[in-house]
Amino acid sequence: MNKIGFEIVSATDTGLVRKANEDSCGTADTPNGYLCVVCDGMGGHAGGATASDIAVKCVIQYLSKEVFPDVRQSLTDALEFANVQIIGTAAEHPELKGMGSTACVLLLQNDCAWFAHAGDSRIYLYAAKEKRLHRLTQDHSYVQGLVNQGLITDAEAENHPNKNRILKALGVNEILNPEVCRQPVLPAKGDIFLICSDGLSGMASDRLIQEILSAKKDLKHKETALMSLAKSAGGTDNITFQMALITGSPHKRSVFESKNPFQQVKKHVVRRSWIKYAIIAAAVMVTGISAGIFFSKTGENKTPEETIKSTDSIKKEPSHEKKNCPDNDNAPGVNDTTQNKQI
Repeated sequence: MNKIGFEIVSATDTGLVRKANEDSCGTADTPNGYLCVVCDGMGGHAGGATASDIAVKCVIQYLSKEVFPDVRQSLTDALEFANVQIIGTAAEHPELKGMGSTACVLLLQNDCAWFAHAGDSRIYLYAAKEKRLHRLTQDHSYVQGLVNQGLITDAEAENHPNKNRILKALGVNEILNPEVCRQPVLPAKGDIFLICSDGLSGMASDRLIQEILSAKKDLKHKETALMSLAKSAGGTDNITFQMALITGSPHKRSVFESKNPFQQVKKHVVRRSWIKYAIIAAAVMVTGISAGIFFSKTGENKTPEETIKSTDSIKKEPSHEKKNCPDNDNAPGVNDTTQNKQI
């Protein structure tokens, strides 16, 4: 089997506002493939930094032990192992109580890439032939649930007061249940994987990130540009990301599952639209009935030739229906926005 070739860069920065960096990242060549890990800590300066550091080291340690036949299960077990270690460390050190971390893991193995995550850090894929950025992960957050239900738009989620309320993180519960990709990504030459904390994705739009990744510049230049982009937007959080450029691949086309958000109309707007058209329809009916009564009364003393033979037809307004999305396995009762992409 032909293997993919790749080039990787990593960057982390405290940002312009925070006094300490609670993010951590790491890479390792393991028996299971080449590993990239990005974690965003929480729980105060010491707690957040400790939790993210433990998460990165434990994931690398677990996947470096031996070759695992089931990749998806090994990614789950690696993150669960890190979760237990963070909880155990917090129990031994009261000053670290409440610490936790998000996690994004990318594993480049043979001719494909596997990934897993927990929290609101993200993994993207820039598909070179399509020249478009795609989200491979969907945030485990409160506002993402609102987006999935059509209550707010993806753009509104970026400025929502509960934007930082995440629903899944290492160090919070004894059972983590991370989300793992159902199928591996088959990248094509020129594709770029971007793994990042919300210090980048929360400060810069997907459109601006896409512009940088699509530029005909080397990976180091793109790294500098992404860091500058996050800082120019305010740099209010720690900024950490890794990029993996696919320099060689046996695949002519990129095959992956895109989780880009649909451009949905908010539900309360849809309800107002139906009310509006219902009122219009009722008004038309009342007008028609009134006109019919008028014509029947005024026509009693008229000859057939004087009776109105036809009336103007009324055009029907187009119906407006909300798009249906497949169910999200990891958020019961919430619509998922996954799209199958093959480029």
